[in-house]
Amino acid sequence: MLFISSINFNLFIKPSKIVSGGMNGIALLIKDFFNIPPDTFIFYFSIIILLISIISLGIFKSSSIIVFTFIYPIFIKLTYNLDKLIVLNSKYLIIYALLIGFISGIINGICFKIELASGPIPLLTEIINKFTHISLGKLTLYLNSIIILIGGYKYGIEKIFFALISIYANSKIIDKIIIDKSK
Repeated sequence: MLFISSINFNLFIKPSKIVSGGMNGIALLIKDFFNIPPDTFIFYFSIIILLISIISLGIFKSSSIIVFTFIYPIFIKLTYNLDKLIVLNSKYLIIYALLIGFISGIINGICFKIELASGPIPLLTEIINKFTHISLGKLTLYLNSIIILIGGYKYGIEKIFFALISIYANSKIIDKIIIDKSK
């Protein structure tokens, strides 16, 4: 799943500049604002969230992103030049938005199904929830909205539209996988 997510990031998200929230969206913004490679940022940010999570939520709850923390940055690095090998046409941003949402939805849905955190952002929402008692759904909406708005500022307002398409596709796929879980 992490390898597929890294392909999604490097083949679709990075070249299209569609920031639909989450760790991938932050990593893309950090790369373009501060010239920090996505794999480096993801690793250090994940370590920080992991340590804060261990302190505030305990080792059991935090352990679900240990694999993500160490493996995902390696996959991001290994697939980093995919956008150079396979050049996509920027005329088809709506298709890329749907693909980003579809692939992310499958990955997130499977993670929800097997109760595995899909990265440091869901864990961050749980940490914030513990101290603020704001619902996880609202926190996820707030954090991703901030990421999307910054992406719109950096890459253009029209990218917000494509990010919303991506999020919608993501949510539909997640719901389909979770609903199928009960069958």
